[in-house]
Amino acid sequence: MRAARLPLPILLCASVALSGVAPVLVAPVWAASAPPSLSIGQTADLTHLEFPASAVIAVNGPVASVRLPHAVITPEITRLKLSPPRFVKTATVEADQGGISLHLILADGADARSGKADGTAFLNLSASKPAPGVGQDQTPQGRPNPVPASGAVKLQPELRDHILLLKLAWKAPLGAAVFRRGDAIWVVFDAAAKLDLSAAPHGLPQAKRIEAVPGTAFTAFRIIAPPNITASASAAGGVWTIALGPAADAVPSVPIGRDDPSGPPGLSAQVSGSTGVFWIADPAVGDRLAVVTALAPAKGLAARQTFVEATLLPTSHGLVVSPRADDLQVRADGDLVRIGRPRGLALSPASLQSRRIEAPATEALALPAAAAMPGLIDFAAWSQVGARGFNARYQQLEDAAATEGGKGKVGGVQARLGLARFLVGSELAFEAQGILNLLAKSDRSMLGDAEFRGLRGAARAMSGRYRDAQADFSSPVVSDDPASSLWRGYAAQKLGDDAGARKQFEAGRSALNMMHGPWRARLAQTWAVQPRRWWQQLA
Repeated sequence: MRAARLPLPILLCASVALSGVAPVLVAPVWAASAPPSLSIGQTADLTHLEFPASAVIAVNGPVASVRLPHAVITPEITRLKLSPPRFVKTATVEADQGGISLHLILADGADARSGKADGTAFLNLSASKPAPGVGQDQTPQGRPNPVPASGAVKLQPELRDHILLLKLAWKAPLGAAVFRRGDAIWVVFDAAAKLDLSAAPHGLPQAKRIEAVPGTAFTAFRIIAPPNITASASAAGGVWTIALGPAADAVPSVPIGRDDPSGPPGLSAQVSGSTGVFWIADPAVGDRLAVVTALAPAKGLAARQTFVEATLLPTSHGLVVSPRADDLQVRADGDLVRIGRPRGLALSPASLQSRRIEAPATEALALPAAAAMPGLIDFAAWSQVGARGFNARYQQLEDAAATEGGKGKVGGVQARLGLARFLVGSELAFEAQGILNLLAKSDRSMLGDAEFRGLRGAARAMSGRYRDAQADFSSPVVSDDPASSLWRGYAAQKLGDDAGARKQFEAGRSALNMMHGPWRARLAQTWAVQPRRWWQQLA
């Protein structure tokens, strides 16, 4: 009997696997049509693994388990097993009729945090260290319990004159905080209740979706909303109303000053009616925020204030501190909120404000440099974080971008493009889209910029927004760019247009060897479904 002849891509995969090298360039035919089950991004301090939203992640001590229902083994999963990323000692893969189970044995001293955000499930792996603010929550004392007798508070939406109103009825007055960070508007209450989101809207211009944030001492949710949507907060008794629309009424500003009359230097904020301090993990960023809740009426911080060891985020109501030091302390004494460290903050003795970290000149800041082609992503160079690590590099670029944006059109766009390059290179595609969307809103001329179209189109394709990616890559300014052709081919294939994908991959073949990092393999895998000898181009 003649032996069956296997297709060449399968033979190549088999030979590579037997040699002990991860088969990252060739996709088996039986897996090529499946959507990516795993995306891996790495820096010196963090390994970020993204899975489809249907994935179930459980962390039990040194083992992180991921269940992928209805999934098949892909090259990314095989690579995870054969060449584990940083902070993973070993990985095992079990396949059955119901899907795939991944079991990651963490390296000694590694920490794992999981969550869901922006349509994906994620697992962040990093070196274990004390999280800022652990054990420092301050909860309200000696007041009527605001939680309804049922133990649940229901979100009730109402659309009025293009303004989306979200109402939550509590049994008694309580404190809250409302603020935006990235793509999400946060709402935090100072009491723990079951949050009923059964009536929550989704897919509206004011709110794409609403998701709960788990916590034991507070109730919180995130509203994924376009950048042009703002939030305002008001309360009547125990009923809080969050209004989402294109504009919000100005609120009294929280005064920030120096607080060191008899001790180490620190900061103080006058937050009238403050009710507590809650350290809450941001599922999209992986860090912790100190959220200060307060009773109505609304008062907040109109603009970001950046200090050496902390950043105060803009708020519609309340106060939010993003720590830049592991031992930062935030505590409320009545209406006075104190921010400090055991040995004091690095404050200027000549003023009430701390030393702001002003954005240096572009040359001194060492922005990630533009690539040779609009659609070419330099993953290796753009994701560099330096000696201080990912968080410090991200904060440095974010501060420079905020300073540049505050100057209007006279400030230029290079700092914001540099931040977007860093985010795309680090495979933080959703965050990059937020920055680029805000840039386009402030300067419509960017829509005619080839690099802008290439960056945003690549970020959209990386995050599964294929039709949005096609909209960017259909711009005439990138029509002749080979690297953009690769992304056009990738989006076309994902949308079922095999003929269009084949044409675009042919046009982009010269750029494939220039596309380094995991997305070179992913683009090559997508190309593998086309009936041609594409692998000869990788020689």
